[in-house]
Amino acid sequence: MSFKQSLISASVCATFVGFSASAISNETASTSRIETISVVSSRVEQPVSEMATSVSILTEQDIAASGQIALADTLRTIASVNVSNSGGLGQNTALRIRGEEGFRTHVLIDGIELSDPSAPQVMPLFDDILTSQVERVEVLRGTQGLLYGADAGGVIRITSTTAKSGTSGGVQVQAGKYSTQQFGGNIGYTNEDSNLYLAVTRLDTDGFNAQAADTSNEADGYENTTAHFKGAHKFTEQLSASLVIRDVDTEAQYDGCYDNATFAPTHDCVSKTSQQTSRLALDYAGENQHHSVGFANTDVDRDFFSNGAYGFGQGGTIQKLDYLGSFNIGSQRVIAGAEIKEEDDETQSRKQRSAFAEYQFQYDKTWFNTAGVRYDNNDTFGGHTSFRLSSAYLVNAGVLGDVKLKASYGTGFRAPSLFEQSYNDGAFAWGEAQGLQLKEETSKGFDLGVEFYQSDMFFGITYFKQDITDEIIFDPVAYQGYLQTAGTSKSEGLELDWRQNITASVELWGNYTYNETETAQGDQRLRRPRHMANLGLSYNLLDNALQLNAYARAVQDAIDIGGQELDDYTVLNLSALYELNAHWRFNAKLDNVTNREYQEVLGYNSKGRSAYVGVSYQF
Repeated sequence: MSFKQSLISASVCATFVGFSASAISNETASTSRIETISVVSSRVEQPVSEMATSVSILTEQDIAASGQIALADTLRTIASVNVSNSGGLGQNTALRIRGEEGFRTHVLIDGIELSDPSAPQVMPLFDDILTSQVERVEVLRGTQGLLYGADAGGVIRITSTTAKSGTSGGVQVQAGKYSTQQFGGNIGYTNEDSNLYLAVTRLDTDGFNAQAADTSNEADGYENTTAHFKGAHKFTEQLSASLVIRDVDTEAQYDGCYDNATFAPTHDCVSKTSQQTSRLALDYAGENQHHSVGFANTDVDRDFFSNGAYGFGQGGTIQKLDYLGSFNIGSQRVIAGAEIKEEDDETQSRKQRSAFAEYQFQYDKTWFNTAGVRYDNNDTFGGHTSFRLSSAYLVNAGVLGDVKLKASYGTGFRAPSLFEQSYNDGAFAWGEAQGLQLKEETSKGFDLGVEFYQSDMFFGITYFKQDITDEIIFDPVAYQGYLQTAGTSKSEGLELDWRQNITASVELWGNYTYNETETAQGDQRLRRPRHMANLGLSYNLLDNALQLNAYARAVQDAIDIGGQELDDYTVLNLSALYELNAHWRFNAKLDNVTNREYQEVLGYNSKGRSAYVGVSYQF
């Protein structure tokens, strides 16, 4: 199907769904869903009705209903989110939003950025982020993350579980196929002035054979211990301080490394990762203004072993001092901030200084506009200015409900990472890449959309297009090193998002993404499916004490290295949640019900049919 055909079909679908939903309910639309508050777009609280950017929100109930252990598997349910996993839990996992590389996705949990400075492109470690103790996830799609960094091709903002009033806590246990066991505990305390929360999770799994080339069929296991602490104290009505500390230690077995002495290929490979991240912040909240100053530190160490012997290690640190302020002036608001960030990969370091501001203006509570600019100055690549513009218009259309028209446009840049440049300057680069001095990438993107809101229905359709100029890639064929592509890489597509309450107990939801990607040479970009679709059903019984869920995901038309086609597949998952009372909750799930065999990364296996059960106790 061509892109134009998809666009016409989607327009017809939008018209059909909008009018069929109107036939169900002719009452004036409720704005209960549209008034959901989000923080991810501009780093301050905003009703969704005022946002022109494309944002998806997963609540604690949504996350629990998915039943997944890895957060990346839960995020698959969101439009335009594609995940490539190389062989199960703990294996290399890339999450792409609207077809852009995983290292262009920024991930924050409780305000601290989860980035791996030891990775080639300073990307989030999605391999090791679990759903345990996650309360809420907000996803900003597209190159609109101006206030997070000029290179943001998407932003994922995670909020951990919040402690209840007084003393609260709980324990969780889950077990299932591949000898998977997960244990967790949390405790918290909250009063008028302070709140404290500590959660620890331990995950062990034998896993399955990650790489098809490993004919021994030996399972590749994974261990993860995650400790997360957050605390805050209010000194006065206006002044408060907060602290977040996160520690993750993992060990993953994998396939496809080389013996340290003979350099012969082997599948006896182990990686051990230690990641510590912390942020201390001071906040002042006045009547019409808010100010926050914070200091964050990330320290990552990774060691690699083959055939039981130590091979090599890598590590890095990121330190960031940041300020964010917001000022409300009637129907106007100004958001401004500055950052000083230093990256160190144990061989070299550099600083980047940034300043940004966004002006927000609304007219008659129906027309919402923003204009933002950001300036980054990099020690190596000098200065770069980027900007974002957005506009949303909200109108009550009678029987059609509330209708929002939206548009946004943003630009950005990404400086080559320390690893990329040092690799080209090192002994392993050859040919065209040897000694090649890389320059920064530049990007631009826009989207246009319309959303319909009714008391029992939501439907949205969004067209997006984004370009990356001078994209940096690792040579996937000859492995020369990092190359700078001449020309522009493109990603263009259409998102459909839909949710319908059939009855008070039954909800249907779904989304579809058409994504046409193109390299500077005119080829399809690797591991980007043209078609992705999700369809889900939720059924509540026993006065909402029991929830049954069914979820299907279909993926088509993706390729890998050498233009080899990846599997088209459809996977069905089932899950159930039962709340016995305010303290006890039981869960069960069955993944890949039809036992579909498929590969998301060429040569790497995916999980077969697998069942899991769990129980939690809260006090």
